[in-house]
Amino acid sequence: MQTENLIPENVKRIGVMVSGGIDSALLLYLMSKENKEKGSPIELTAFTIHRHDGAEHFSNQIISTVEKMLDVTIPKIAVGQPTAHSNKQVQTGIFEATLKHKAERVYLASTAVPEHLNIPNFAPNRDPNNYKSVFQPWVLILKDQVIKYIVDNNLDILAKASHSCTSQSYGRCNKCFNCLEREWAFKINNASDCGID
Repeated sequence: MQTENLIPENVKRIGVMVSGGIDSALLLYLMSKENKEKGSPIELTAFTIHRHDGAEHFSNQIISTVEKMLDVTIPKIAVGQPTAHSNKQVQTGIFEATLKHKAERVYLASTAVPEHLNIPNFAPNRDPNNYKSVFQPWVLILKDQVIKYIVDNNLDILAKASHSCTSQSYGRCNKCFNCLEREWAFKINNASDCGID
Protein backbone atom coordinates (compact mmCIF):
# COMPACT_ATOMS: atom_id res chain seq x y z
CA MET A 1 0.00 0.00 0.00
CA GLN A 2 1.50 3.31 -1.06
CA THR A 3 1.55 5.75 1.84
CA GLU A 4 4.66 7.79 0.97
CA ASN A 5 5.89 9.71 -2.07
CA LEU A 6 2.34 10.37 -3.16
CA ILE A 7 3.19 13.84 -4.46
CA PRO A 8 5.04 13.95 -7.80
CA GLU A 9 7.73 16.57 -8.32
CA ASN A 10 6.35 18.02 -11.54
CA VAL A 11 2.82 18.88 -10.33
CA LYS A 12 1.92 22.08 -8.48
CA ARG A 13 -1.87 21.91 -8.04
CA ILE A 14 -3.39 18.69 -6.68
CA GLY A 15 -6.92 17.93 -5.60
CA VAL A 16 -8.11 15.13 -3.34
CA MET A 17 -11.72 14.01 -3.74
CA VAL A 18 -13.02 13.76 -0.17
CA SER A 19 -16.20 11.71 -0.05
CA GLY A 20 -16.65 11.65 3.72
CA GLY A 21 -15.49 8.03 3.84
CA ILE A 22 -12.56 6.51 5.68
CA ASP A 23 -10.39 5.90 2.59
CA SER A 24 -10.44 9.51 1.43
CA ALA A 25 -9.89 10.63 5.03
CA LEU A 26 -6.64 8.68 5.19
CA LEU A 27 -5.54 9.81 1.74
CA LEU A 28 -6.13 13.48 2.58
CA TYR A 29 -4.21 13.03 5.84
CA LEU A 30 -1.22 11.34 4.17
CA MET A 31 -1.01 13.84 1.33
CA SER A 32 -1.36 16.83 3.65
CA LYS A 33 1.30 15.38 5.95
CA GLU A 34 3.71 14.77 3.08
CA ASN A 35 3.07 18.24 1.66
CA LYS A 36 3.81 19.85 5.04
CA GLU A 37 6.95 17.77 5.57
CA LYS A 38 8.24 18.82 2.14
CA GLY A 39 7.64 22.50 2.85
CA SER A 40 4.27 22.70 1.08
CA PRO A 41 5.53 22.63 -2.53
CA ILE A 42 2.01 22.09 -3.91
CA GLU A 43 -1.37 23.72 -3.68
CA LEU A 44 -3.48 20.94 -2.16
CA THR A 45 -7.25 21.31 -2.34
CA ALA A 46 -10.01 19.10 -0.97
CA PHE A 47 -12.85 18.67 -3.47
CA THR A 48 -16.24 17.40 -2.34
CA ILE A 49 -19.56 16.50 -3.94
CA HIS A 50 -22.55 17.37 -1.77
CA ARG A 51 -24.57 14.19 -2.13
CA HIS A 52 -27.65 13.03 -0.22
CA ASP A 53 -25.61 10.61 1.91
CA GLY A 54 -24.24 13.30 4.24
CA ALA A 55 -21.05 13.75 2.21
CA GLU A 56 -20.89 17.51 2.84
CA HIS A 57 -21.07 17.21 6.62
CA PHE A 58 -18.59 14.35 6.90
CA SER A 59 -16.20 15.74 4.28
CA ASN A 60 -16.07 19.00 6.23
CA GLN A 61 -15.56 17.02 9.45
CA ILE A 62 -12.65 15.10 7.89
CA ILE A 63 -11.02 18.23 6.49
CA SER A 64 -11.32 19.98 9.85
CA THR A 65 -9.90 16.93 11.66
CA VAL A 66 -6.88 16.70 9.35
CA GLU A 67 -6.27 20.45 9.66
CA LYS A 68 -6.17 20.15 13.46
CA MET A 69 -4.02 17.01 13.42
CA LEU A 70 -1.36 18.58 11.21
CA ASP A 71 -1.84 22.30 11.95
CA VAL A 72 -2.46 23.08 8.29
CA THR A 73 -5.13 24.85 6.26
CA ILE A 74 -6.78 22.90 3.46
CA PRO A 75 -8.93 24.82 0.96
CA LYS A 76 -12.19 23.02 0.21
CA ILE A 77 -14.36 23.39 -2.87
CA ALA A 78 -17.67 21.74 -3.72
CA VAL A 79 -17.70 20.39 -7.27
CA GLY A 80 -19.74 18.12 -9.51
CA GLN A 81 -23.41 17.43 -9.98
CA PRO A 82 -24.89 15.73 -6.91
CA THR A 83 -28.11 15.03 -8.82
CA ALA A 84 -26.31 13.06 -11.54
CA HIS A 85 -26.48 9.26 -11.48
CA SER A 86 -24.22 7.90 -8.73
CA ASN A 87 -21.87 6.38 -11.33
CA LYS A 88 -21.37 9.83 -12.90
CA GLN A 89 -21.08 12.08 -9.84
CA VAL A 90 -17.35 11.58 -9.34
CA GLN A 91 -16.71 12.08 -13.05
CA THR A 92 -18.53 15.42 -12.99
CA GLY A 93 -16.50 16.41 -9.92
CA ILE A 94 -13.18 15.53 -11.56
CA PHE A 95 -14.20 17.38 -14.72
CA GLU A 96 -14.95 20.54 -12.74
CA ALA A 97 -11.87 20.23 -10.51
CA THR A 98 -9.52 19.99 -13.48
CA LEU A 99 -11.17 22.43 -15.90
CA LYS A 100 -12.69 25.09 -13.68
CA HIS A 101 -10.33 24.93 -10.69
CA LYS A 102 -7.18 24.00 -12.65
CA ALA A 103 -6.15 20.96 -10.60
CA GLU A 104 -3.36 19.28 -12.56
CA ARG A 105 -4.08 15.96 -10.90
CA VAL A 106 -7.03 14.68 -8.88
CA TYR A 107 -6.54 11.83 -6.40
CA LEU A 108 -9.22 9.28 -5.62
CA ALA A 109 -9.04 6.90 -2.65
CA SER A 110 -10.79 4.07 -4.50
CA THR A 111 -9.96 0.52 -3.47
CA ALA A 112 -10.68 -2.77 -5.21
CA VAL A 113 -14.00 -4.51 -4.63
CA PRO A 114 -13.70 -7.57 -2.32
CA GLU A 115 -14.60 -10.77 -4.14
CA HIS A 116 -17.36 -11.73 -1.70
CA LEU A 117 -19.11 -8.37 -2.29
CA ASN A 118 -18.60 -8.26 -6.05
CA ILE A 119 -22.27 -8.79 -6.82
CA PRO A 120 -23.87 -7.39 -10.01
CA ASN A 121 -26.16 -4.40 -9.39
CA PHE A 122 -24.83 -4.15 -5.83
CA ALA A 123 -21.08 -3.48 -5.94
CA PRO A 124 -19.93 -0.14 -7.37
CA ASN A 125 -18.17 -0.07 -10.71
CA ARG A 126 -14.66 1.08 -9.73
CA ASP A 127 -12.45 1.87 -12.69
CA PRO A 128 -9.04 0.30 -11.91
CA ASN A 129 -7.12 2.63 -14.25
CA ASN A 130 -5.10 5.76 -13.66
CA TYR A 131 -5.17 8.59 -16.16
CA LYS A 132 -3.13 11.68 -16.92
CA SER A 133 -5.17 13.86 -14.56
CA VAL A 134 -6.63 11.17 -12.25
CA PHE A 135 -4.55 9.06 -9.87
CA GLN A 136 -5.80 6.23 -7.66
CA PRO A 137 -2.89 5.02 -5.52
CA TRP A 138 -4.92 2.26 -3.82
CA VAL A 139 -7.13 1.04 -6.64
CA LEU A 140 -5.53 -2.44 -6.68
CA ILE A 141 -5.69 -3.08 -2.92
CA LEU A 142 -8.64 -3.89 -0.68
CA LYS A 143 -10.07 -1.71 2.07
CA ASP A 144 -8.71 -4.04 4.76
CA GLN A 145 -5.22 -2.68 4.02
CA VAL A 146 -6.45 0.89 4.54
CA ILE A 147 -7.97 -0.11 7.87
CA LYS A 148 -4.78 -1.98 8.84
CA TYR A 149 -2.76 1.20 8.29
CA ILE A 150 -5.23 3.23 10.35
CA VAL A 151 -5.19 0.70 13.19
CA ASP A 152 -1.40 0.20 13.15
CA ASN A 153 -0.75 3.95 13.19
CA ASN A 154 -3.33 4.89 15.85
CA LEU A 155 -5.36 7.01 13.44
CA ASP A 156 -8.75 6.09 14.91
CA ILE A 157 -9.65 9.78 14.85
CA LEU A 158 -10.03 9.48 11.07
CA ALA A 159 -12.49 6.62 11.49
CA LYS A 160 -14.48 8.68 13.99
CA ALA A 161 -14.70 11.60 11.55
CA SER A 162 -15.80 9.49 8.58
CA HIS A 163 -19.08 8.03 7.34
CA SER A 164 -19.44 5.23 4.80
CA CYS A 165 -23.16 4.51 4.49
CA THR A 166 -24.69 5.61 1.19
CA SER A 167 -28.27 4.85 2.16
CA GLN A 168 -28.62 7.34 4.99
CA SER A 169 -26.92 10.56 5.96
CA TYR A 170 -26.31 9.58 9.60
CA GLY A 171 -25.75 6.21 11.20
CA ARG A 172 -25.44 2.96 9.28
CA CYS A 173 -27.96 0.89 7.41
CA ASN A 174 -25.63 -2.15 7.63
CA LYS A 175 -27.00 -3.29 4.26
CA CYS A 176 -25.45 -1.09 1.57
CA PHE A 177 -22.19 -2.04 -0.12
CA ASN A 178 -20.14 0.59 1.72
CA CYS A 179 -21.43 -0.45 5.16
CA LEU A 180 -20.69 -4.12 4.48
CA GLU A 181 -17.25 -3.37 3.00
CA ARG A 182 -16.23 -1.25 5.98
CA GLU A 183 -17.54 -3.83 8.49
CA TRP A 184 -15.61 -6.60 6.67
CA ALA A 185 -12.38 -4.57 6.59
CA PHE A 186 -12.44 -3.92 10.34
CA LYS A 187 -13.33 -7.54 11.08
CA ILE A 188 -10.40 -8.81 8.96
CA ASN A 189 -8.11 -6.67 11.15
CA ASN A 190 -9.69 -7.89 14.40
CA ALA A 191 -10.47 -4.26 15.15
CA SER A 192 -13.64 -2.54 16.26
CA ASP A 193 -14.90 0.39 14.23
CA CYS A 194 -14.82 3.40 16.51
CA GLY A 195 -16.78 5.56 14.09
CA ILE A 196 -20.09 6.44 15.66
CA ASP A 197 -21.76 7.70 12.49
